[in-house]
Amino acid sequence: MNSKLPALDRPKFWLIFHIVLGVISTQTKYVLVVWFFYALIQGVYGFFQAKDKEKKVYYLTALMVYLSAFELLSRMAETAPFLPYELGKYILFALLSIGIISFSNRKFTPWLLVLLLIPALFIDLSTQVSGKDMMISIFGTINMALAAVFFSNKRLHFQYFKNILYLLFLPAMSALSYVVLKTPSFDEIDFTRQANFATSGGFGPNQVSAIMGLGVFLSFAAWLFGFKFSGYKTGDALIMVAFIFQGLLTFSRGGMIGGFIAIFILLFYMFKTDKSFLAQMRIPKVQKFIIPAVLLLGVGIYTANEITDGNLLLRYQGETGSVREGTKEKDLNTLTTNRYDIAMGDLELFSDHPVLGVGVGAARYLRPGIDMIPHVEMTRLMAEHGILGLLFFVILIIFGFKRIGRHKIPIIRGVLMACFILAIYSSFHNATRTFITPLFVGLSMLMIVMQEPQNFKKQLIAS
Repeated sequence: MNSKLPALDRPKFWLIFHIVLGVISTQTKYVLVVWFFYALIQGVYGFFQAKDKEKKVYYLTALMVYLSAFELLSRMAETAPFLPYELGKYILFALLSIGIISFSNRKFTPWLLVLLLIPALFIDLSTQVSGKDMMISIFGTINMALAAVFFSNKRLHFQYFKNILYLLFLPAMSALSYVVLKTPSFDEIDFTRQANFATSGGFGPNQVSAIMGLGVFLSFAAWLFGFKFSGYKTGDALIMVAFIFQGLLTFSRGGMIGGFIAIFILLFYMFKTDKSFLAQMRIPKVQKFIIPAVLLLGVGIYTANEITDGNLLLRYQGETGSVREGTKEKDLNTLTTNRYDIAMGDLELFSDHPVLGVGVGAARYLRPGIDMIPHVEMTRLMAEHGILGLLFFVILIIFGFKRIGRHKIPIIRGVLMACFILAIYSSFHNATRTFITPLFVGLSMLMIVMQEPQNFKKQLIAS
């Protein structure tokens, strides 16, 4: 039995496969379910068959990123109960637990993150918290802490890490093909200045935008580094435009802004990398990419804005429908789509209960006038965990920067920093409702080494 998960030695085949998988998922969920469990079995088999530690770490990481990245497509295709709605949380928790049991980590700091979350699990000042409320609030945060425990003392060669990014890219392509096929003709869509479900495949625009933004970052990184995720450098550029275009049309700003921020961080560190080293890695001068990248971005934005009769740019300027109608004034709350009010409500709860907070899941019931699930993870931690939650966030940030700072090569620091900032930024508009925050916190803490392992293609999971 040979372990078979996608690998970069057959990019065109796997690209077409995942596009077709997204298309099929618009009609039936069962093909996706079968493929998911097939990949799970193959990956687990590869993990237990691997002989050396680094290869075991690679297999386990590959499984985490590939399976959890199907979270959005699974939700859109309504695969429950075969694949649960909170697929990413369960997969990450299970595989991180296996990894922690298999590979010890005696570092105190990541374990402290886990311990800081425990007290609030036994508190409920609202008396209304259900098991589902607790899962929504805490599961993703626990995975962040476990990711820090597992990844912070692990190392991977850069070539392995490149394939990890590829395994994130492929399910994003499936989600893109699903959303594109489900989007009606533009003539049938009434483009207002609100988040648009029609261009999000009928699903939550905020979550779709997050994956489209992730796709923009991954395809840009592939284009920049010459990874050829699609099999062609030009193909990677065109895919990036497709992610930009569809993501902008969701009218949900958070995910797209996150993708652009990650790109700017990557470019910043590329400028700081020695030119001779870039040449050794066969990465062309970054200046060659600036003008084409700006042109591609401009084309995507201009086209999307024209299709929406100018509403897209007005949306990004905070000119929402309620502002246009005069029912609301443009302020920080309208710019953040009510996240500011939610965060302020959390901080008010923190000021009233600063020691241990109101308990996991209780903030939505006690927050003055706003009965909504958390959207900003930092303020949720403060409201529900008190000072321990604030310590969790501060320690996570400091620990993450320290782990990334271990790398002497700027371009490697740049890739990991982009992952870390994308993870933290996502927690400010999506809390931990997607796999992006916990998974990318973990990936950013890896130690990436540049030397290529011998016979790399033979060591990768065969495709």
